Amino acid sequence: MALLSAFIRADLQGSGINGSVSLLYLETLEQLGKQFSLDTVGTLRTDQNLVLHSLMQQLQNYRKTAICGSKRADLYQAATIPANFQRS
Repeated sequence: MALLSAFIRADLQGSGINGSVSLLYLETLEQLGKQFSLDTVGTLRTDQNLVLHSLMQQLQNYRKTAICGSKRADLYQAATIPANFQRS
């Protein structure tokens, strides 16, 4: 939650990035959660998927509440990682 709050503050202050860092963070968490919710056969485990859905819903509601006063369109589109991005 603290990391999400920091990303939301960066979004609201204008991070110089096209798109929302906090939304990219939420989408990344959701993808990771889905991967960890798979069993060994590759199907979603219902119990873990319910926990993931509940957690994501709470985080998304927190983000929506935090940015509700802003009218900037870029807050509703996730930031993208540049194609030429390389790890150091």
